[in-house]
This record gives sequence, structure tokens and C-alpha cells, in this order.
Amino acid sequence: MIKNIFLAGAYTGIDKNKLSIYAELKQFILSIDKNFNIVNVDDVDNYKKDYQVNHPNASFKDVEIAMVKYDIDFVKNCDLIIANLTNKSIGVGIELGIAFELNKNVLFVAESGSTISNMVLGCFQNNEIHFYKDLVELKNIVKNYLEGKIK
Repeated sequence: MIKNIFLAGAYTGIDKNKLSIYAELKQFILSIDKNFNIVNVDDVDNYKKDYQVNHPNASFKDVEIAMVKYDIDFVKNCDLIIANLTNKSIGVGIELGIAFELNKNVLFVAESGSTISNMVLGCFQNNEIHFYKDLVELKNIVKNYLEGKIK
């Protein structure tokens, strides 16, 4: 049963206009089933900002450690990772390495024309990468995957 979903994708160095895809996808998934617990890259960044506010004397290193722990704990406890491979990301690579070791369910998506990391291709040989051309197509991919798992 899928309850906890992690939306993984590159965050740093990405055009901020393209980052809205994660929030829109999160809202779309919640429209399918409002009981899903979803964390996406925005949530990880917001956790980091909240940590800084709640721990004003924390060092830069302490803030980064807390953010990474939050991220990794959710990866460890999620039932599904939806990994957007459109942009290569060391952080996503780390998350997928943990997912690989823990034998997590992973749905790979990427914008058409993306170049996929060889490490991802090698580790997840049995996973299909679903390419999308726009948000509508991405939503359909996710919906079809979730409906197949929910039934």
C-alpha cells in the first residue's frame, strides 16, 4: 500500500519557473487521494528554512545536516519515490542510492530529450523511464502508475 510518497528532483540551479512542477504534481496526487503523505523538493527546502528560524544560533553545517537528515529519513520511510530525472542532481543520486539499497518502489519520469545518468540506468535496469512532454502528460503517467498500485 502506498501512503508516503517522495517527489525527488533537482532543485539547485534549476530555473525557478520549472520548480513549480513539484508543487503542481503534489497537488495533483493529493486530488487522487488526499490521504497520501507527500514530501517534495520544496518541502525539504522549507524544512531547512524553518530549521534556521527555529535554531537561529545553528551553524551553516548544522542546518545542512538537519536538512539532509530530514530528506534521508523521508526517503527511508516512503513507499514510493517519483524521481524526476530531467536534470542531473547529486542529491537525487544520493536519494536513489538509498532507495536502491532499501529496494524502494521508484517511478522514473523525465522530460522528453533529457539525458539520464548512467548510474541510474545501471542501478535500476528493470525500471522503465517514462518521458513526458508537458505537465498534462506527466500527470497522466503518475495517475496511471498510482491507479495500478491502488487497485
